[in-house]
Amino acid sequence: MMPEVIQLLKFRLRCSVWSVCALTALMLLINVVPGLAQDVSFKIYNDQNGLPSAEVYKVFEDHDGFIWFATDNGVVRFDGGEMKLFNLSNGLADPVVFSILEDSKNGLWFRTFSGATSVYRNEKMTPYPFNTRLKSIIKKGCDYSIVPDSTGVLHIGTCGIGTMSVTQQGDVEQVPGEPGVIYLRHIENNNYILSGLSLHARPIFFSHNGKKHRLDLTGEETIFFCHQFWKNRLYFSTGTRIFQYDGSVLKQVLLTKKKIISLSTDKEDNLWIGFLNGGATRFSDASLQRPLEMTSLQSHSVSSVLQDREGSLWFSTLDRGVFCLVNPYIRNFSLMKDLKIADVLPGHENTVVAFDNGTIICIDHKTRVKKWLIDVHEPVISGLFDSVQNCIWISTTRHTFLIDPSGKILRKIGYAFGARNFIGAKKIIRHGNKIWGINVHGVYVLDPNGNLLRAKEIDFRCRNIAVDQNRIYLAGITGLYQSDTSLSTLVKIGAFENDKVSGILPLGSEKFLVATIGNGFKIVEDKKVIAYGVSQQRLPFENIYSVSVDSAIWMATEKGLLRVDRERLVTQGFFTYDFLDKSTGLMSDKINFVARNGNETWCFINDGFSVFEDGKINFANKNPLPRLNKVTINNNPVSLSRLGDLTHLENNICFDFGFLSFTNRNIYIRHKSDQNEKQWNYTRDFLISYFSLSPGRHEIDIQYSTDRMHWESILMQHIYIRPPWWETVYFKLAVLVLIGLIFFSYFRSRYKGRLLELEAQNKLRLEKERIARDLHDNIGSKLVSLSLGLNDVVKKYDIPPRLADSIYNNVNTTVTELRDTIWAIQKEGITFSQFFDKLRNLVWRLRQNGETIRYELNIDVADESTILMPIQALNLYRIVQEAIANSQKHSGCDTLSISIFHGGPGKLFCCKVRDNGSGFIAEMDSKGEKHGLQNMHARAAEIMAALEVSSKIDAGTQVTISLSL
Repeated sequence: MMPEVIQLLKFRLRCSVWSVCALTALMLLINVVPGLAQDVSFKIYNDQNGLPSAEVYKVFEDHDGFIWFATDNGVVRFDGGEMKLFNLSNGLADPVVFSILEDSKNGLWFRTFSGATSVYRNEKMTPYPFNTRLKSIIKKGCDYSIVPDSTGVLHIGTCGIGTMSVTQQGDVEQVPGEPGVIYLRHIENNNYILSGLSLHARPIFFSHNGKKHRLDLTGEETIFFCHQFWKNRLYFSTGTRIFQYDGSVLKQVLLTKKKIISLSTDKEDNLWIGFLNGGATRFSDASLQRPLEMTSLQSHSVSSVLQDREGSLWFSTLDRGVFCLVNPYIRNFSLMKDLKIADVLPGHENTVVAFDNGTIICIDHKTRVKKWLIDVHEPVISGLFDSVQNCIWISTTRHTFLIDPSGKILRKIGYAFGARNFIGAKKIIRHGNKIWGINVHGVYVLDPNGNLLRAKEIDFRCRNIAVDQNRIYLAGITGLYQSDTSLSTLVKIGAFENDKVSGILPLGSEKFLVATIGNGFKIVEDKKVIAYGVSQQRLPFENIYSVSVDSAIWMATEKGLLRVDRERLVTQGFFTYDFLDKSTGLMSDKINFVARNGNETWCFINDGFSVFEDGKINFANKNPLPRLNKVTINNNPVSLSRLGDLTHLENNICFDFGFLSFTNRNIYIRHKSDQNEKQWNYTRDFLISYFSLSPGRHEIDIQYSTDRMHWESILMQHIYIRPPWWETVYFKLAVLVLIGLIFFSYFRSRYKGRLLELEAQNKLRLEKERIARDLHDNIGSKLVSLSLGLNDVVKKYDIPPRLADSIYNNVNTTVTELRDTIWAIQKEGITFSQFFDKLRNLVWRLRQNGETIRYELNIDVADESTILMPIQALNLYRIVQEAIANSQKHSGCDTLSISIFHGGPGKLFCCKVRDNGSGFIAEMDSKGEKHGLQNMHARAAEIMAALEVSSKIDAGTQVTISLSL
């Protein structure tokens, strides 16, 4: 750019806070409507709402659909919702960026003030490696352009020093040229470059393929290049002139008063010319003879114009940021301020708007001119444009007025139809040759002249009425009723019990559309209801204030205007819709009334209305382009491929999505973490997070929708989180193997110990058997021989009988005890039964001695098969013997009892020996007696039994042995 233009471009004018506003003026060259101001709605982006500066040199759309803004303080990438800034901190070589160019490999190149450039490729901004050489050959302030080719060579065209190129190795090559000549050089494909040498001299020539054309630049002090290929021709400007070149003929096609700073084309094949402080002008014909001025921007410097793939127009300016015009053909008209519209009555040629203060205006459909205005001086409630009679009915709080198309009041009737505060509810309708109306008292039927034919009182307050053939529908404050036209019986339709009905319209085929306040709409067919409410279908809109039906169904809602496919809804019970709101060019999101006038749609708010023709508007984008910005694991960015194998600590996963859409940001997301999970999680947040995911496999399903009815998949992702090492199969197998080894070692050691024990027991058994045999064969036989030999000794030596008996008894007792010992030694285990037999034998022997003592044996055990160890049986037996012997010797008793008790496994074995003798005091006992008790205690301790001796003088003695079995 030339120095004086650069200085102008560098002059910043701070702009106002961003808003979606109506700029008073027409987009095109159209006449101002008398009495009604009209405008178009822009979105404005500047330094107050995301841009780094309001001085914007270029608006550009890349191959993905992103919009880029080149400013004097960096470049911004915009997806309709999020702005991402690139500046010196993240790879931009120079913050002052004049233009953006996309190469054949979808890389973006940025032309800057200093000459340095950067390349954006694969989501990364990288400075050009030979920027130092570029800056050295391009003077600051020099107007230049760049074109990269497919081989990596960067071509540079300047307005003063000619054409150069920088090779892949960084070598600079100058293309030869003559002073005072503008050269058009073809690079490749559709890429051309303009350059010149010493263009301050006159005359100036244009050269292409060796052929020169002289340019008439009378009055041009400097040359400022802008060029654009359009309709197979090259158009370029030299300040205030535009030349056209078709490949052979060069001619001037336009001379302007203001300096031209940009040439752009849109997707409708129009050429846009941007002026310095002069707005923008659009041309549709190649001769540039029929300009259409963008007067709403006439005071701004338009540096570029872009039409994106959604149809919106973008205007970058050097003083106010960027203006976005979504729908150029939506015209907005202002009405009376601070008044509320009571009803809108569309006719064939006119539309009547009635305000609640009594003001009524009539607007011509073609000219949008206010034809007449009257005031009935009563608050208006409802109305009807009777196209059959060409008459207007206006109902107020007191009367009903009949008005002719010229605004003349024909008649005032004493019936007031309707009730206040029901936006969009119809209180007067025509059916056949009758006029039907409702009020707080009931239903009235009149002829077309306003004469009452009949009236019917009803027991609820009506807010709406519809008649179709022989059926009539009445809506109360809540609820919907059906009857025949005689109103003899009203039947309540249960599906509408809590609904506030705002509109009832016949759709044909005996179907009605019922609009509600708070729950969407429903379809009625012979009392059968097909619900499309908020709760049933999760519709994004709740309140339907007004409905108009033709080939489509138009609904005015709190979130904008809906157009529903009528045929599909009626025949298939299924619907899709198109959508308009404030962001797409309407005056407001909330639309109170909608009316169809021929091929036009009129949308009303309280202080204005919007008008558009069929086929000339861009509805909200229903297919925003989703993208995955990044995936993080524990807040660390990763690739999707990493999700297939994660550690147990990598269990916090976030998906950050973005959506490319400039006309619709009503985007909803639902997701679930496993295929068997039935419930979806709904959100408007584009950041989907999963925290503390359990080890195992997860299937992530993420979908999006713009209407919450039709869903598209964004991502189906498999995630595998490895369990911690202590939960892995290998670890568990290792633990099992280790436990198995431990058990094996334990049981092996037990087995070995058992073998050793069995071997020792076997040895002990053999030793016992040997000892028993020795006792039996040696000592036993000798004792028997001794006993037999005593007879001979007694007879031979005449031993006294008492002494002989004592010797006999001692020998026999020794033999008996020897046999008892051999009995105990030979047994591996002795049952209670065997032990009790031994005791019984002992008691029998005692009784055979002829003593005066009475012996008793009492046994009470649960199981006589219980086994005692030989040592237990022998010691118990010896303790009983000792206790009996002590009683015999010392107590002087006449009764001695032996009692045994055992309650079963786990219970104590208890044996008691009791006499009724004289008793004793242990401390006063003799040494011998103390020795006997000590032996009993020693035997008890040997088998871990408890021994208790209790005795009282003249109360006998009791010995108790307790043993755990």
